[in-house]
Amino acid sequence: MYPNPNFLSELKKTVDPTKILIHETFHPDNMIDSYFEEVTNKIVILIYLGEYHTYKWLEELLCRNKLKSQQNNSGNYFIIVSVHEHDVLNYEEYKDYFTVIFEPTLYTYYSNLFKNNYKITQNKKLYFLCCNQRANHIRQSLYYFFHKFHLIDESYFSYLGNLSNSVYNSYDEIHDVIIKNNISWYSKNVDYKTLLAKIPFSTIKNDSYKNNGLNLPDSFMFQDTFCSVITETYDVEKYGFLSEKTFKAIAGYHPFIIYGNQGNLKILKELGFKTFGDYWDESYDDFSQIDQFEMILHLLLEIKNWPVDKINLIYKKMIPILEYNYNHLFNTLPKMFYSNRDKLFEKILNIINSHEAV
Repeated sequence: MYPNPNFLSELKKTVDPTKILIHETFHPDNMIDSYFEEVTNKIVILIYLGEYHTYKWLEELLCRNKLKSQQNNSGNYFIIVSVHEHDVLNYEEYKDYFTVIFEPTLYTYYSNLFKNNYKITQNKKLYFLCCNQRANHIRQSLYYFFHKFHLIDESYFSYLGNLSNSVYNSYDEIHDVIIKNNISWYSKNVDYKTLLAKIPFSTIKNDSYKNNGLNLPDSFMFQDTFCSVITETYDVEKYGFLSEKTFKAIAGYHPFIIYGNQGNLKILKELGFKTFGDYWDESYDDFSQIDQFEMILHLLLEIKNWPVDKINLIYKKMIPILEYNYNHLFNTLPKMFYSNRDKLFEKILNIINSHEAV
């Protein structure tokens, strides 16, 4: 689905391939049996850009590697280069078998994916663009909310309800979780049965954005709408995480409101992007899960109360930020990575030399 990154090609030219293995991957889930089991007594440099859930394989990989090292002295040493933090990468019990380097500018991976010819347009007809593919209780709650408060007719909204990659087995099960957790004020008195029967649901005619990943929305989706409402992939993890969803909004010259892990806006700011705290309350980023979600819903209702003339006026005022973010994604962020690349290589080589000297 995603092409593998290619950040370390220059480093490969400087290391001994009989001792050093460099591997770059977006989704490494199936690599334990099919790949690393055949690699022994090497220093493995692994760049990993994928999603939170696939960090689970790292724990298994490190566990197996530790056993191999203890049993027959054939284990490897891993240098893991990651775009974001994760608790797995702090495991003390494997500290003798791996080192982690965090390099947030690796998010420039998305700069290479989302080149486009979108144009800024100022005649907004609708309020929000909110596309949701995988089924979960937050997205289904949002589906209820958009109907209850009549945002559905003034937005491009989809809830395709893909259960194949969901922890849930049915929409009824998700509904029961919503009710059980008393997540109710924003869905009270909604005709659940009718709405559940309409899934997969979309207000977007000829929707070409049905699959996530590399697909970009048709230009009209950004041009007609004022703001992207993004439901990021994860919302319960300790560290912030950004996926293609956020960078697509930047590529589309859109302001954005992001539901996800606490601190996602903080990551963007640390990377040099600008957000929209001058126009609405972004303190939701300091909270997690239901608290964050409810703050965002109140924010959506606040924006919905603005007349269309106002959203066009606000959008016009935002254009310098939107242009800045676009240019930062496609021009500045790649330069930031390449300006840091020598330091990254130096860190990697220092770890290699230190390990070989032991």
